[in-house]
Amino acid sequence: MTNCKVKLCVLTGGMFVGGISASPTSNEFIPCKKLAVAKLEYCLNSDNSDCWSKSKGSYESCHKAIIEKHGVKNKQIQKAKIKSDIHKG
Repeated sequence: MTNCKVKLCVLTGGMFVGGISASPTSNEFIPCKKLAVAKLEYCLNSDNSDCWSKSKGSYESCHKAIIEKHGVKNKQIQKAKIKSDIHKG
């Protein structure tokens, strides 16, 4: 096997073993939902008038962070594929 083929095999194997995926799974958003509920409960207990928007804002920022995290992984995968293709010649 050539060096490039070995690198490609390692990269491909790492993607499956490491659990790298291009899009998040539904269970990754569970902490976002729990955060939003906790913020809503806390806010309602303290008689704050803008509870819904604060809870929704917390959920949306958590959701966005998860999406962005997967975007970074996807970019890393694409860069590795491009490097592999270049070395194949």
